[in-house]
Amino acid sequence: MKKTRFSSIIIFLLLAFFSFSGYAGDVKEGQVVETMLDNGLKVLTVEMHNAPIIFSQLAYKVGSRNENIGLTGLAHITEHMMFKGTPTYPKGKIARLIKDNAGIFNAFTSNDITAYYEQMPKNKIDFALAIEADRMFNCLIDAGELKKELEVIKEERRMRTDDNPRGIFREEFNAIAFKSSPNHWPIIGWMNDIKKTTRDNVWNFYRTYYTPNNATLVLVGDFETETMLAKVRKYFGSIPRGPEVPLRKVHEPEQTSKRTVTVKRVDVKTVTVTMAWHTPAMGHPDNAALRVLARVLGGGRTSRLYKNLVEEKKLAIRASTRVRLAKDSWLFTVSVELKREDIDKTPTVENIILAEIKKIKQEGITEYELQKIKNHLRHSEIFENMKVSSVGMRLARYETYVSWQFYDQWKEQQKAVTLADVKRVANEYFNPDWVTVGYLLPENNNTESETQASLLTPQNILDVEKCYYLPLSEPFFMPEEIDVIKPRPIEPRIEMGKLANGIPVYFIHDKAFPIFSIRGFIRTGNCPEDKEKPGVGMLTGRMMNRGTKKHTNDFLNERMDFVPFSFKISGGVERVRFSGGTITEYADSLLKYGFEILTEPAFPEDGFTVVRNNLISSIRKANAGKGWKTGRFIFENIYGKDHPYGRLVSGSEENVNKLTVNDLGEFHSKYYYPQHTVLCVLSNLTLEQAIAKLNKTFGKWTHPNPPELTLFPEPKPLTGRTVKTYPMPEKKQADVRIGGTLAPYGHPDTEAIDIAVHILGGSSLSSRMGVSIRDEQGLAYGVGVKTRQRNKGGLWFMKAGTKGENAQKLLHSAIKEIDKMRQEEVTDEELLTAKRYFIGTLPMVIETPLDILHQVAEMVRHEAPLNEFDTYADRVMRVTKQDVLRVMKKYFNPKNIVIVGAGPLKEDALEEFEK
Repeated sequence: MKKTRFSSIIIFLLLAFFSFSGYAGDVKEGQVVETMLDNGLKVLTVEMHNAPIIFSQLAYKVGSRNENIGLTGLAHITEHMMFKGTPTYPKGKIARLIKDNAGIFNAFTSNDITAYYEQMPKNKIDFALAIEADRMFNCLIDAGELKKELEVIKEERRMRTDDNPRGIFREEFNAIAFKSSPNHWPIIGWMNDIKKTTRDNVWNFYRTYYTPNNATLVLVGDFETETMLAKVRKYFGSIPRGPEVPLRKVHEPEQTSKRTVTVKRVDVKTVTVTMAWHTPAMGHPDNAALRVLARVLGGGRTSRLYKNLVEEKKLAIRASTRVRLAKDSWLFTVSVELKREDIDKTPTVENIILAEIKKIKQEGITEYELQKIKNHLRHSEIFENMKVSSVGMRLARYETYVSWQFYDQWKEQQKAVTLADVKRVANEYFNPDWVTVGYLLPENNNTESETQASLLTPQNILDVEKCYYLPLSEPFFMPEEIDVIKPRPIEPRIEMGKLANGIPVYFIHDKAFPIFSIRGFIRTGNCPEDKEKPGVGMLTGRMMNRGTKKHTNDFLNERMDFVPFSFKISGGVERVRFSGGTITEYADSLLKYGFEILTEPAFPEDGFTVVRNNLISSIRKANAGKGWKTGRFIFENIYGKDHPYGRLVSGSEENVNKLTVNDLGEFHSKYYYPQHTVLCVLSNLTLEQAIAKLNKTFGKWTHPNPPELTLFPEPKPLTGRTVKTYPMPEKKQADVRIGGTLAPYGHPDTEAIDIAVHILGGSSLSSRMGVSIRDEQGLAYGVGVKTRQRNKGGLWFMKAGTKGENAQKLLHSAIKEIDKMRQEEVTDEELLTAKRYFIGTLPMVIETPLDILHQVAEMVRHEAPLNEFDTYADRVMRVTKQDVLRVMKKYFNPKNIVIVGAGPLKEDALEEFEK
């Protein structure tokens, strides 16, 4: 092994705010240590001791940029096949080992990188290291498994691209924006190339790029560096160095003319105009100024394009910009979304975009705009390094593209940007004649109703080639006990306080980060207004950030963006929720303006038009999707259309158009009050200091006549089967779901339900449904069972996407797995590993102070005991096999379910399930 090098500290903020509780030699917490093994594997380690977990990512310097015409998608296909087994870890063993040892895992492929990551309890990291080392060299790439996996990948492509208007548009846009660069083709590959991929294609790709000298191993978490490096040497040190990886030089000819592309689809309900210019690869010094320019032009509600197009001229409902940085040249993209009926205004929008860019070319940006962006940079530095996964993924990405040390340089480059720099890059890169323009437009379809009620989301929802290299280790055997590390209890960290007006405060003190974060809610009960005027609660919440009686919308937006701080309000079914956050020195600004937004909204007419248009556009887009139709049907038929949980929280387009600002004002006056308000706060301040700040605003809040809380009714139990098909011939994939009734939040059956759902459909790779439907039959890319438990009732649902002709087969397979779990007890191993998973992942749930605040807010919101999280492991341990069988029989009865499908299905496609 080559000499270990202790490098500069990348995570400097961690060093500033973490106590140095862990040392390994001269290594300080938050310091990056670079080590190079003799076989060329680069290892980056960072100690972070805030939680007993370790994040591991093995990143290969290969992606779709390393493919060729006719073999697109090969990097992504190889990524999938890495889960199909080695002689040491046969098919299915990798997913089960990680999941059963309380690990979270996945992989991804991009243009430039393919990465495999695991987040494990600190005493389980050997599983991740052994698996990644073994499959770096010993993957079988079985021909039979490849054939089945290609079917899964086809379903993934249908889901992500073919049935996703923006996915298709992005694919077509890149295909015309790039001529010779591999960015011309999609990462997932063209469908024809996927179909004809052979085992030899994958094997040769694997042997070429999956070598230690083409990889970086990143480890971040609760360990001692020397101990961890000894483990790395044990698992990876004997893997032979591979051949030198072919260097892929990418050259995209300079664009010297305007290019256009138009995509029309029936399921598009708005109009999108996208304009793009080529920009340099990551590492180029101009990117910092381009990033600043992007923020000024379209980075949020105070950006020039948003204010011009959305707020002032009301030509658009959204406007944004993006600079994508990668190993090769990419694009500076401007995207504007208009209402469907404003399609004739696209030339005007294009001219306004070009005019704003021309103005910056001639006049530059202001000192105020530049400082606002630098303030955001300081703010993000504090929040972005809290999680081990965030630090680990960032290190791997920067090392793959340029160097991990470039992260610090990138920050400094952005801080050093001047007004002259921004003006210079605007003139250098934005030639109006060398632009690529794309249009994503709706296409008429007379068979589709435009007046359906809608909701944004259901808020309330082998021929095996002999392995020629010996396995790196013996297969792991599962321990017969729950040998996981429990998290630090939450309840002892909760301090209780009360404001002058009686509002209770649940406080978490954490000195590691200088932040002030607040989460609050107002219990409203079952509001009759939500039934009489659907959408009024949601629209009220959305409108409240549009200005107050003291300050205009423009002033508040600029103030929040410049400081910066955040404050958001959302109306829900059982309560109003609000949240905000900033660094501690700006806590007074957060509380002053946040409280003003919450209690003194102005509901201006001009702002109402903008917010209502945005909501209607969202409703139209949701209504065009398969998932909305199936999800909405599940909720409506389990809870009932008239039950608050089954109603449309957004209202339909017709409902929203009937609402007025007076409706919103009346709703606010009635339901926004301190008497049923609760605050949860996290800060490095003391409780006394936080209470003093809160009393200046929230503590002075009064309301003379708060309404009585109207209780929610109990949902009626589901009896019999309800089956529905939504034919959508324009789609390429069917969305199929099965749903049923479940226990309410806090019910004694909850932990047994958690375990049952985990075994049945908790993972597309390791659960019973996942193994059967995805792994063995190749019917879907993703399949899983989810639950929703509310105070007065719950539901469960199975969700999967598949080809239309496979919908019946998939549903039969899912029902078969449900029936099987209702007929016999789960195995001892299944029960043990499910318990190990739920208990072992608890430290990940409360990894950061903000995670802890979230858990406290959830317990308080549901009026649960404050030790609910701390005692969860004990409740899980008490679950027996008989308990799992009992809840399966009680809640998962195939005779009392809802079955629904949407997509390329005939009207009678699911009739057989009505019996």
